[in-house]
Amino acid sequence: MMMKIKFVYASDCPPDPRKQKLITKVCNEACLHLRLPTRLTVQLLSMGDHVYGETMLDPRMLDTIRINYDLLLKDLIYPVIHELIHIDQIVSGKLSASKSGKVIWEGKAFTVKNGHNLSHEQYMSLPWEEDVSNRIEELFAKILNL
Repeated sequence: MMMKIKFVYASDCPPDPRKQKLITKVCNEACLHLRLPTRLTVQLLSMGDHVYGETMLDPRMLDTIRINYDLLLKDLIYPVIHELIHIDQIVSGKLSASKSGKVIWEGKAFTVKNGHNLSHEQYMSLPWEEDVSNRIEELFAKILNL
C-alpha cells in the first residue's frame, strides 16, 4: 500500500526533495508492518537541538508528525520510524488525548504538562515511549531489510 504523504515546511525551511524521498520510502515500508492511515502529513521545521520529532495528539492532527528539519539525511530514519509507531498507537486505540489535555494510554489517563521539560529518563519511562523503545529496533531492521 502506498501512503499519500503531504509535506509541509516551516517558512524558514526550504523544501528538500532528498528528505522527502527518504521519508516517503520509510513511510511506505512502515505501512507493511504498522497500522497507519492512508494519508499522512509530515511537517518539517526547526525544533531545536534535542528534539528529533513529535506526534500530534490533537484530534484535528492525528495523521500528522513533525520532524526536525535540521537533522542530517542519515539521521532522519530513526525519528520517522519512532513517530510512525506513535501513529500506529493512535490508530490502534492505545494512545489518545482527552479533551482536558490528559494523555490516555491503554485506557489510563496521564498528566504530562510539557514533555519537553521532562528529563530524558522521565520521558522515556512514559508507557507509550516504553512501547516505542520495545518495538523500534525490530521495526528499524525490517524497514531497512536487515
